[in-house]
Amino acid sequence: MEFSVLPLTNIRKFRLVRSIWSEDFHPLPFPALETFIVAHDTDLSGLFSNLFSDPSLLPSLKTLEFWDCILTEEFMEELVQFASERKNTTSARLHRVVIVHQDGDLPSADSIRGLREHIPVVETGVEWVVPGDLV
Repeated sequence: MEFSVLPLTNIRKFRLVRSIWSEDFHPLPFPALETFIVAHDTDLSGLFSNLFSDPSLLPSLKTLEFWDCILTEEFMEELVQFASERKNTTSARLHRVVIVHQDGDLPSADSIRGLREHIPVVETGVEWVVPGDLV
């Protein structure tokens, strides 16, 4: 039996996991990407400037998920700014942000409230089970 490789242009969900830096990922080959999941020790400091600075690069991006990431207040401010910029575009709005941290080290309530002003759904969780490939 012969299998063909699904073209990158059809990928709708991408997980950036352990020890991969945002500089190593470029969104151009992923025009249909709807969900971007970041896990563990991924370098979040350059995430928006390196990956998402131009909303036209990922026009279908609707969901960002952060699994067991260290979300500093500075990063949350960047996330709010990013959501605000996306909110002002016609086709690249974020619809959902998911923040899961098994140790309960979630961002401050003020950060979450600020994010909810720009994104319809912001989910946070501590007791959720992290998928095995993200552990």
